[in-house]
Amino acid sequence: MIHRHHPKFEKKTGVKAPESPMERLQQLIRLDEKRIEMVFRMREHRRKVAEAVVNMTTTEKQQKRQVLSLPSSVQLQLYSGSYSYTNSYVTTFRVGTPPQRLLLITDTGSALTWANCIHNCSDCSRKHRRRRIFDADKSTSIRSIPCSSEMCQVGLQEFNAYYDYCPKRKSPCWYDMSYSGGTTVIGFFANETVTVKRRNKGHTRIHQVLIGCTDPTGNTDFSEADGIIGLGYSPYSFAYRAAMQLGGKFSYSLMDVLSSRNVSNYIVFGEDNKKMQMQYTELVLGKVGTHYALNVRGISVGGVMLDIPPYVWDVEMGYGAILDSGTSAFALPEMAYRPIVDALKAALEGYPPVTVTGLEYCVIVDNTTTFDESRVPKLVIHFADGATFEPPVKNYVINPGEGGRCLGFMPTPWPADSLIGSFMQQGYLWEFDLINGKLGYALADCT
Repeated sequence: MIHRHHPKFEKKTGVKAPESPMERLQQLIRLDEKRIEMVFRMREHRRKVAEAVVNMTTTEKQQKRQVLSLPSSVQLQLYSGSYSYTNSYVTTFRVGTPPQRLLLITDTGSALTWANCIHNCSDCSRKHRRRRIFDADKSTSIRSIPCSSEMCQVGLQEFNAYYDYCPKRKSPCWYDMSYSGGTTVIGFFANETVTVKRRNKGHTRIHQVLIGCTDPTGNTDFSEADGIIGLGYSPYSFAYRAAMQLGGKFSYSLMDVLSSRNVSNYIVFGEDNKKMQMQYTELVLGKVGTHYALNVRGISVGGVMLDIPPYVWDVEMGYGAILDSGTSAFALPEMAYRPIVDALKAALEGYPPVTVTGLEYCVIVDNTTTFDESRVPKLVIHFADGATFEPPVKNYVINPGEGGRCLGFMPTPWPADSLIGSFMQQGYLWEFDLINGKLGYALADCT
């Protein structure tokens, strides 16, 4: 997986990098605002998703685990940097037979894996001038999903499938999905073969992976990447498909989104094999769309539990906190945001303020002083089952460079979810156990 700020990505796309660390942070927050808007709009779509997830019984999960004989784990490489126009990470993805190499945005909130794609297209080399595009006509393993199938008529409705457009029984099943900023992606569904790297050596193939073959002409917001790899909780996501054939788990370690360009790690499907002291809490699946929700009891700062209404964390009502790889800051409804920043802002007093649109509290620490981290009270997320998450100060007092310090929180209007973004997740190994509904986490060397 390559962060879209990585030099390899910049070189391939020609995208000009932000010129300063503060510009990079400002860019991430602007993209967070779009992301929050998209998640908010998707709340209306969650009933379809919940109905699809409900059908994933334990028996079905166990059967899926037995479909293929794969190695104990496979991996996608993860790079980081901070010089592009997105707050997301990108992975190298090889799809089709023979494999075609693409760069896809990784998203724990999306279930559909799709790529810019050409199919039955004449003179496409002139029509589409992208450096990379999936040429479906060159793959011998692609099989479109018929529009007359139950999968199209029922199962794929979470992706806005055209169930009422079926000119012929074997015509492809089409979709029309909207993202933040008004971007729409249109294409057809197909099953394909994906080639992934084994943890030890060599490669293996995962068959019957649902992908979207997307018309590349309309999705301008994704012009720097070739599509999205769906890591959300759905029977059709790549994460679910791969994990269920490798023990039911996947994991990742997110390095600092504002770190140097040459930092790397992996996203792993199957057992990670790293020996570390993991903490575990309940992973709430199927309650908040395709997102991975957590059963939060409250948040304390400096040992004092904050006065946040309990319904803010109520996953049964469709709210709650979710881990989101597509957001950088910790975004919370105003009634949770305000008590947190009020409890932390005193640690930034005495330093000259600086404006970063979208972040309320930012300061500059000049060369003659140092930032006193000991002044920052400890923030702890308390889970309903008694587990706690105690991130280091750098995960919520963000250091973008150039002496800047910002409280890494953003307010959202109610009703809304609380999005635990990459700032808060960085420096930890996160293990998603989809069989047992558990989230494991531990401090890790993410480099």
